[in-house]
Amino acid sequence: MIVEGLREAKKAATRRALASAVVHLAARDGLDRVTAEDIAAEANVSVRTYHNYFASKEDALQFYMAEVMAELLERLQGSDPALPLNKAIWDALIDVCCDSAGAPTPATMLLRLFDTEPRVHSVSSAQQMEECRQQFEEYFERRCPDVDPLYCWLVLTSGVGAVRLAVELWTEGATGGRTLRETIEVSVRQLDAGFDAPVLRMA
Repeated sequence: MIVEGLREAKKAATRRALASAVVHLAARDGLDRVTAEDIAAEANVSVRTYHNYFASKEDALQFYMAEVMAELLERLQGSDPALPLNKAIWDALIDVCCDSAGAPTPATMLLRLFDTEPRVHSVSSAQQMEECRQQFEEYFERRCPDVDPLYCWLVLTSGVGAVRLAVELWTEGATGGRTLRETIEVSVRQLDAGFDAPVLRMA
């Protein structure tokens, strides 16, 4: 049982490494330019191993999208129940997009691909999106059963939108010297404050 568990853990790590490689290379070079050889070299495996795990680059991206959404949901489920929903979502989004040192994660690159690669929008399957929607609805119902679901979805989607914009501006160097984490934090803090109280420019 232990050997089997280790084997499955190794397979899962390889699958995630390959999917991360596709995201990284696509964000750097463009999805069309990424080859199977590039992906295998980036993940330090053989081309045959890559094909054993994924039928295509789009397949790998779909897998990684599901991984990101699962990580976001896991972080939300593990958050302090006393924390307001918007704060829990902001924290979870920041932790998914930035590592412990504040550097961007592959999830950040995936968000960037949504804005630079039109094909990425068609990667997610209808079934995948429906399953994701149901999981978040169940979470909202458990966490705040008396709150209108529309509010919950507005908080989540506005947070994702703020993060996507922060990633775009940070990538283009248009954030006044802020780090990615600082840029995202300012973005979601502005959502909390509302647009009648704008964040001032850095000195």
